[in-house]
Amino acid sequence: MKDEKDVSPLQMNLALTPEKVGNPVYTEPVLGNPVSTLMDSGVGNCFPGLEFDLRQLDVRFFPGLVFEFLGVTPAGPDGTQGARLVYSDPAGDPIIADHFTPDGPAWVTDLKKQFAGPAGSALGGGTWYLHFVEQDGKRIMMYDYALYQNAAGLTPYEGETVWWIIRLIEPDNPLTIGLTQRAEDGSPSGVPVVLTGQRRRFLNDEGMIDPVYHPGELTSSMCSPWTHDFRDCACHYWASNHPDVVLGEVDDPQQMLPNRTDKDDAAQAVTFIDWLRRRHDPLKDVSAQTTLPKARPDRYDPYEINLHWEQLDFVLQGQEVKETPSAAELLRLNQYESVEKMVEDLSKQLAGMELTLAMEYLYAYFSLRTPDEVTAEQEKAWPGLREDLRAARQLILSVALSEMTHLRWVNQTLWLVHKAFKDKDLGDYKPCLDAAKTVTLPGGKITEKPCVLPHPRMFLKDQIVASADCSRGFSFPQAVGSVDCL
Repeated sequence: MKDEKDVSPLQMNLALTPEKVGNPVYTEPVLGNPVSTLMDSGVGNCFPGLEFDLRQLDVRFFPGLVFEFLGVTPAGPDGTQGARLVYSDPAGDPIIADHFTPDGPAWVTDLKKQFAGPAGSALGGGTWYLHFVEQDGKRIMMYDYALYQNAAGLTPYEGETVWWIIRLIEPDNPLTIGLTQRAEDGSPSGVPVVLTGQRRRFLNDEGMIDPVYHPGELTSSMCSPWTHDFRDCACHYWASNHPDVVLGEVDDPQQMLPNRTDKDDAAQAVTFIDWLRRRHDPLKDVSAQTTLPKARPDRYDPYEINLHWEQLDFVLQGQEVKETPSAAELLRLNQYESVEKMVEDLSKQLAGMELTLAMEYLYAYFSLRTPDEVTAEQEKAWPGLREDLRAARQLILSVALSEMTHLRWVNQTLWLVHKAFKDKDLGDYKPCLDAAKTVTLPGGKITEKPCVLPHPRMFLKDQIVASADCSRGFSFPQAVGSVDCL
C-alpha cells in the first residue's frame, strides 16, 4: 500500500524488465493475435474496459484463494457485500503447486504450510469473507462503523470499495490477510483465519498472463454478445465484439464487388443498418435510426434474443456475413521491395495523406450547422433536419477521428521500424506531422497541387453543405464556396 509520501498508482499489468526503465519483455507473439491482446495494451485499460474486466484479475489477488466482489442488493445491505471467498484451491494455483519442493521462494513454502495446517482446514467449509488486509504495519478493516441506539456496529463495505482497497496492495511485499465468517446482520463472528504471503503479480517475467486465470475468466463479468444482457445495459456501453450498426450482406454473390458490396446498388456500401433489428421485411435493408428511442421498437427485445440469437449475423470488416470468405479475399498483400522503400512511402506519402484527410474532414465537420442552430420554421419545412445534422456531423467526425488514428499508426510503424532495423541507413526517427506535398492518384498520376480550403465563414448559414474529400475529388457547391482539390 502506498504511504502519504507516495500516493501514485502502481501499474501491475506490466511485465518485469531487465532494466529499471524500458519496455516490457514479451515472448514470441502468437501467430494471428494482434498486439492489443497484450494485457497492458487493452483498450480502456480499466474496468470494465473493452477487452476484459480489470476487476477479475483481483479475484485471485492472494495465491490459493478465489474471491468475488459483491455489491449492495436493490433491497439494501444484507450482510453479504464485500469480498466473499468462493473457494480455496492452493493445489490448483501454479504459484504454490509449482513449488511443492523446498526450492521455491521462502514465502511460498511458508504459505503452503499454512494451507496444509489448521487455516486451510477451516477455509474448507462454511462461508468466509475478507476481514482485513495488512501491509507495512497498516491494517485496513473491510467494515464501516454504524451507530444504532447508542451502540456501534460494523457494516461491511460493498464490493467495489473492497476492490479499490485491494488494488492498493503492493506486490513483492509481505502481506497479511484475515478472513472471517459473518452473522446475519453482516458483522464478523468467530476467530479470523489469518494467512501471510504476497500479492499475486498478474504477468510473469515474459509478459504472459498468469496461467492461474482460466479461459474466459477475465470477461466472465462482462456483457455477452449472444445473450440478452447487453441490449438493456444502462450505460449503452458495449464490448468490442458487439456492433451497433453494420453494412448489409449482398444477397447475390454474382453481383458482389471485391469490397463485398453490390455492384447494382451504390447505396448498399454506405447504408448502415441496425445489427439488433428484427430479421423480417422491410427492416432488412432500412437505414438504422439515429436515436435509441427511434430504434427500440424495431429491435429484438431480450426475450426474442434468447429465442432468435442465431439470426444475429457475424460481422466481418463491418459487414454481415453468413459464410466464411476465402482466405485469398482477406490476404491480398502488396509487399514492399525493401525496408527503405516502405519507410519512404510511409513518411513522404501516407503520413501526410492521413493528416490532410483529417483536416479536410474536420473542416467539413465545422462547416455544418449544429442541430441547435435549426429554427422551428426550418424544422417544420424539413422534418428531421436536426437529427439529420446530428447524424451527419457524427459520421464526419468519426471519419476525422479515424484519419487521426491512421496517422498515429503510421508514426507508430515508423518508430518500430527504425528501432528494429538499426542496421539500415534509415536515419533518426522523427514524427511525420506535415501535410502531404505530393499525392499519388488512381492511375498512377502524381500531383503536387496542395488542397486549399476556403474560410468557414464563406459558407452560408442557411445551407447544408457536404463534406470535402479531396482524395475522391468531391467539391462544395459553388454557392457556398469551393474547394480546390489536389
